[in-house]
Amino acid sequence: MLSIDSTAYLWGHGDLVAHLLLFSLAAWMMLPFRFRGYLWLLLICVGVLSEVVQGWWLVGREGSVLDAITNIAGVLVVIGCCYARERRKVSQAVETP
Repeated sequence: MLSIDSTAYLWGHGDLVAHLLLFSLAAWMMLPFRFRGYLWLLLICVGVLSEVVQGWWLVGREGSVLDAITNIAGVLVVIGCCYARERRKVSQAVETP
């Protein structure tokens, strides 16, 4: 059985780092798709609902608001990077004659 004890690594924040990286990777993998905005929204919903399910319906598991926020942040990091890249492309196109 795989167990991730958040107190065992990264000064107690290992679980949050894992959530952030996992959801960032999932959002990044959706970049090639045409309707990635809807997929990102779906991924945010999955991140929140997974914590709700853990808190309400799974015995022996606890849902965490902080984990849900970290899941959302992972997706938002990728969205922010894409937005910054697009803004840079537009500004370079305007500056170049």
